[in-house]
Amino acid sequence: SKAETELGEARAQQQAASLVESTLRQQLSKAETELGEARAQQQAASLVESTLRQQLSKAETELVEARAQQQSASLLETALRQQLFEGETALGEAHVQLQTASLRESALRQQLSEGETALGEARSQLQTASLLE
Repeated sequence: SKAETELGEARAQQQAASLVESTLRQQLSKAETELGEARAQQQAASLVESTLRQQLSKAETELVEARAQQQSASLLETALRQQLFEGETALGEAHVQLQTASLRESALRQQLSEGETALGEARSQLQTASLLE
């Protein structure tokens, strides 16, 4: 009877230990599954991070290129403004020269007219003198 009791207790302990083992195996399986899911999420997050870093690098490169183009355009604008200024200055100088030439032409025409008038008068006097002789 004592042996049967001990045998029953041993079987009860064995069943309890078996139940604990089964529970622990389930918990271990669940933990391994969660670990696998966490690793998958970590890999996905790492891939997203890598993609975002590439996009950031590309955006930074494009920004540098845009700044370079902006500087180039600014230099070109400055050069064109300088050419425009020089062209306007040259145009102003040409206009002044044209006005000066026009005034000179008027003065020469006036002198020519006065010279022709004086020549006409001299001829008239010469003819008068010739007739008086």
